[in-house]
Amino acid sequence: MFVGKAISRLQGPLRALCHPLALVLISLAGVFGAGRAEHEWLSVPFSLTLVAALAGAVFLTSGRLAFSVYLAWMAVALVTLISAVKFRMKGFSLHFYDTIFVSSDPGVYRFLLGSYLHLILPVAAALVVGIAAAILIFRADRKLGWPASARALLLAVLVTLVPLTFPAEASKDRYFYYMQGRHMSAFFISLMDLRNLVVEPAFEQRLQAVAPQPPFADTVDCGDRAALPDIFFVLSESQSDPSYFPQIASGAGFLQRFAPAAGEPRPMQVETFGGGTWISNLSLMTGVSATDFG
Repeated sequence: MFVGKAISRLQGPLRALCHPLALVLISLAGVFGAGRAEHEWLSVPFSLTLVAALAGAVFLTSGRLAFSVYLAWMAVALVTLISAVKFRMKGFSLHFYDTIFVSSDPGVYRFLLGSYLHLILPVAAALVVGIAAAILIFRADRKLGWPASARALLLAVLVTLVPLTFPAEASKDRYFYYMQGRHMSAFFISLMDLRNLVVEPAFEQRLQAVAPQPPFADTVDCGDRAALPDIFFVLSESQSDPSYFPQIASGAGFLQRFAPAAGEPRPMQVETFGGGTWISNLSLMTGVSATDFG
């Protein structure tokens, strides 16, 4: 009963939010917010066309204009918030690959909940508030009398604008695009990298065409072992332990090559992940947390 009364009291403000003037004012605020989130106005048109295309898709299915616009802004705002948080902590924007790695690795869930719960809770709260607001706006908004063909045509026009506004700087080397603080567009730009998951790289094709070669002779002399350092680190970039893959016959002995005479090798875990290699290297050499670099 209390919830029903609260909803009825909100009907007036909600209908005011659905007024075209309110839509224009809030969308203008979103435009200025996009400029701040992107830190560069050249990529703002692409970000705005993404919002418009998403709103057009929702409008096609729901027929409610205000609900479609607000839902598009809220969805992109949530992605922008998550990207900004990740960039603040790791120096790298949100990437679609993050969702692939997180969804398939329970250990990542445990790590995130154990180390970054104070950041996850506000984002989760924003998601809950956004869903509740979307439901209320949906109930307050009225369907427009546009036929489905007109809504489909509008969506087609908006979708056409997306590639036309694609940032030129993200067309060649997208890696550095994710390091520039483009919080609003980076995740959507990263969808272009999906082809790397299904298309075989040309370099891999060349490797497969190379004839097998005999291994190098093990003739390296490290000298007097008493003069060797007590501890040494091996920075293994973009490489997993081959022993995790049973298809590799000699993978089990990989770590043994680094084993000291007194025992087993001890892999060192670093705080930084999903960022530049230099962050891990600099953090190790200085003993300072990567988050202290800003």
